[in-house]
Amino acid sequence: MLYAPYGDSVFIIEKDKERDGEVLRQQFVRLGEKRGDFVAVSSGLAEGQKIVSTGVFRLRNGQAVTVGG
Repeated sequence: MLYAPYGDSVFIIEKDKERDGEVLRQQFVRLGEKRGDFVAVSSGLAEGQKIVSTGVFRLRNGQAVTVGG
């Protein structure tokens, strides 16, 4: 989750349409209830979308990524 004055966002991992691989896309979201380190996303994401959960300050929109286990 990236908190910013112009809106909260997450980075979604999606298929790269031009190359064989995956890229990041910044998606603005609306946040809901917060409990400790947990935050509910009330809108802006669809079920099943993969998002980045750590290190978001070093990422940029359109960046190629490799997902590892």
